Amino acid sequence: MLSKIAGFEIRYQLFSPVFIAVFAIFFLLTFLGATVDGAQIGGGGNTNINSPNALTINVLIFSIIGGFIPAAFLSSGVLRDRNFKTEEMFFSRPIKEPGFVLGRFTGGVVATALCFASVPLAFLIGPFMPWLHQESVGPTNLGHAS
Repeated sequence: MLSKIAGFEIRYQLFSPVFIAVFAIFFLLTFLGATVDGAQIGGGGNTNINSPNALTINVLIFSIIGGFIPAAFLSSGVLRDRNFKTEEMFFSRPIKEPGFVLGRFTGGVVATALCFASVPLAFLIGPFMPWLHQESVGPTNLGHAS
């Protein structure tokens, strides 16, 4: 039952306007930072655009900014139940409250993790853009990520 509730919550969150907006904002800001010289968030100077230092600074900054994002995803389930008056209906079925709450929590955590995954994704795609000077782009080696 936990997997069904978590799956429903993940599907609901992935198509919510909040998820789409946060994912798009994080992706576009990181993409601009990795491809436009005047909008760099991390790096600069003599370092490569896609250096590990620039990636670390990008992830750090967006983690600080995104500290409030989990609250939006995790509270929406509770608020949705109260607004639609469905909390009594859920517990009339043979669902245990810990499984229900844990399923909602799991769905919110997965949606949050996918939003934060937009930062490294944009950072991975950005250096392959044709308008960049190839001298400022270092080699991409995913083996170094582990």
